[in-house]
Amino acid sequence: MAGLINLLSQYSSRLLLLPIVSLIIVGISIMLYFINDRKIVKFIPSLGIGILALVLGIIAIFNFTSNFGLNLAWIAVFLGTGALIGIITCFIIDLVDSIRNNYGYIETATSKSKGKNIKKERIASKKHRK
Repeated sequence: MAGLINLLSQYSSRLLLLPIVSLIIVGISIMLYFINDRKIVKFIPSLGIGILALVLGIIAIFNFTSNFGLNLAWIAVFLGTGALIGIITCFIIDLVDSIRNNYGYIETATSKSKGKNIKKERIASKKHRK
């Protein structure tokens, strides 16, 4: 446990980079959601950063024993994590948007056929009693 705390205190300046990168990617995704109406546009920055992280990770694997390879792996992990957070945020935005769009349709459909549903439920309950 003491070793873990020492590692965290030693690399705390590097670890603060992850929330900053994640907030930037989430902010870009939200901004693109409000600017453009197409669904796929908000995914593009996260997918681009994810592909960049994958390429850097592959390069880092081949140079893993050098300082350059270790630093490149560190950057790839941070960019990959930020890209995953951005993609998850885009899916949540898309989910909320589709729920908002479908909720009005469901509400109007139930209000129009409210009387019909009640009659059908009463008839069905009478049939089950026999």
